[in-house]
Amino acid sequence: MSEAFASLAPFGRMVVYGCASDAPGSLTPAEQHQLFYRPAANQSVVGFNLGLYFGQRPEVAVQALSDVIALVASGAVTVQIGEQMPLREAARAHELLEARAVTGKIVLHP
Repeated sequence: MSEAFASLAPFGRMVVYGCASDAPGSLTPAEQHQLFYRPAANQSVVGFNLGLYFGQRPEVAVQALSDVIALVASGAVTVQIGEQMPLREAARAHELLEARAVTGKIVLHP
């Protein structure tokens, strides 16, 4: 997070989107001080939680899902499949995800 923070321009905004590792990033006390007092001050760091956002604005979630379905159906967006395996290997699929050892989606076949 420090490198991203250091790259902020004056009046820049860093949006922390998601927390896949379940370990949210944090600013050091020195970085927090810099938000106000360094030459490139007047910056902001905000968090964004898509689940909460959609929960508070369900109409946005419905529209976004409709848009994504239309894009996939038209072929404009494709889904990258990283692994395919039988459902009986679901535990292995979870291990791959937890180890971040797969790029794309894992498809489990019943």
